[in-house]
Amino acid sequence: MDSDSTFFNIHNLFSIAVHGKEKDRKKITNIISRFRVESLDKTPTITIIFTKNPPVPKKDYVIGEERYLFKKEDENTYFLHDTKENSSLHVFHGAKKQYKIYTENTNWFYALFEMVLLEHDCTLIHAAALDYKGKGIILPAWGGSGKTLAVGQLLKKKDMSFLGDDFVIVSNKGTVYSFPRPFILYHYHLSTFPGVVSPMKQKKLFLQKEFHNILRKIARRTIPKSIRELAYRFIPRGSINIPPERLIPKEKIIDKTKSNVMIFLSRWSEQFFKSEDFSTDRIKNRTIGITYHELSVANIPQLMLVPGIFSLIDPIAYFKKPYDIFSILVKNTITKRIFIPQNASPEQLADYLWQEINSLI
Repeated sequence: MDSDSTFFNIHNLFSIAVHGKEKDRKKITNIISRFRVESLDKTPTITIIFTKNPPVPKKDYVIGEERYLFKKEDENTYFLHDTKENSSLHVFHGAKKQYKIYTENTNWFYALFEMVLLEHDCTLIHAAALDYKGKGIILPAWGGSGKTLAVGQLLKKKDMSFLGDDFVIVSNKGTVYSFPRPFILYHYHLSTFPGVVSPMKQKKLFLQKEFHNILRKIARRTIPKSIRELAYRFIPRGSINIPPERLIPKEKIIDKTKSNVMIFLSRWSEQFFKSEDFSTDRIKNRTIGITYHELSVANIPQLMLVPGIFSLIDPIAYFKKPYDIFSILVKNTITKRIFIPQNASPEQLADYLWQEINSLI
């Protein structure tokens, strides 16, 4: 294993150390590059060691099922080996929990990240977030509802700052922390972010999208659902990942704000925009439900396994806590919902949102 390491400080809440070859460390750096630091002054909460040969318990372990081997190494240290993912997780359960994962992929990352956030009374939510003159604007939505288009257009406004395009971190004290992952751009985003890719790349993205759609139409008629869902993962959808620093001026990316306005974005089949009041209960249920759906798409075994397997936390409390944190957040937040026509242009979406924001702040 390469001796080089990469370190991250997540808003002074906790730290992460990543060890391994540079190409492997980039898998994490690409997700949380905003939080990279030169060194850490204390033991990291999460340590990720990229290796193809993770340690395996040699004896006195319990077989949970074919996939998992468990062992309690001492009074405070637990050991899980995931044979399918070829990963081993050590959890030290002292005054503060520490997690050490030996792995060759990133599938455990979000489960551990969310686990530690919850220990700090914070949680990830699936939403875009902006700041306008010191007031936080949160835009929860299903994927494809227009978060990226809205963010790209609204950031052209003076005094508008950026915290996240897809996920942000919120606390039970009303704070919204940035979590600027790379933007996932499709061909229809490129007019909002001109000059990001070459004309040749734009054409390639468009053709990949068209090819993907054609294959989906054919597959629906000819291939069983279980097989085609697996096949879809290997067909390029015509997207590109771009770090936020390439799209947004550095001074517009900020670390945190206070939650003031929350606008849930929904697409619908009508040809006009519509705004309505959205109760705190409805926005809580929708946002937390969407968040755990998005987190679990690729990582549901890890997300389900981490909380209760070592008796570290009650799984019911674990899955309820994000809802409780979000409940406190929205108490002092104005909540609305807007319906967006399917054929609305990015400029129309931004103009309507801008009017709503100014009427609420």
